[in-house]
Amino acid sequence: MPTELRPLVAGDVDDVLALNEEVVHKLAPMGPEDFRWYLDTIELAWAAEVDGAFAGFVLVLGPGHDYDSDNYRWFSERWDDFWYLDRVAVA
Repeated sequence: MPTELRPLVAGDVDDVLALNEEVVHKLAPMGPEDFRWYLDTIELAWAAEVDGAFAGFVLVLGPGHDYDSDNYRWFSERWDDFWYLDRVAVA
């Protein structure tokens, strides 16, 4: 059961949104426009594949983003250099 990590790409949108919806009670909702923002903006957006099938994703932001999140803002107010793990979901 080989696991591979790779950058998320636009073609992952359906898999990411479906998995996010499965665990939306633990994460924030995400629509296609949110997914595009992540891909275009953040420092780290990775997918996990097991045996070639989509199995999860992780989204990490660095400092300096205009991101509407109380938690992200908390880090921004305290540090100039940080990594913020915004969401991780595994199927």
